Amino acid sequence: AIGQIRPGRSGRAIEEVVPRGVAELAYPSLSAIYGRNALPWHVDTAHWATPAHYLILACIHEGTNSPSTQLLDWRDIQLTPEERETAKTAPFRVRNGRESFYSTILTPGTPFPRHDPGCMEALGDYAAAMQARLSLGTSGDPSIVVNWRSGRVIVFDNWRYLHRRLDASNSIGRMLLRMYVGEAVSHTHHGTCE
Repeated sequence: AIGQIRPGRSGRAIEEVVPRGVAELAYPSLSAIYGRNALPWHVDTAHWATPAHYLILACIHEGTNSPSTQLLDWRDIQLTPEERETAKTAPFRVRNGRESFYSTILTPGTPFPRHDPGCMEALGDYAAAMQARLSLGTSGDPSIVVNWRSGRVIVFDNWRYLHRRLDASNSIGRMLLRMYVGEAVSHTHHGTCE
């Protein structure tokens, strides 16, 4: 009803998400960079030409010391006019193997921000400063905090919410399942992030 299921990096429609150490992942990703440390705010599938519209996460095992997942409404990040202009113009190389491309965080006419320090290489000081700014998010509270327990499922708009996992250094046995959903076939007008 909300769109088409799209396979993730593994090629599977449903992927297991388990906190891992840096050395346990062979491909570039936030987890490969940060390991079990807290992740920065990001948009999933930012390396796709059009990121997944919705993200579905389901907790299979909460384990012990399970880190929370936090969501931050993009609209709650108070960018100055200068920062907003930088987000529209500062270039990034988005790494996606042979399908790598150049982009900005905000692209006029698109309804989503593109932000993921794991796959987006800042090209210049302005882009690097903007990336650091968004990775910190806002000084206020996140919009939503998900404390995982077995059986909990969340569905959220990946075009509206940045998200992050908190520190998982002491977590044992947490396993989530993840699915990506592309935009529904019957398009509706969403506006833009400009």
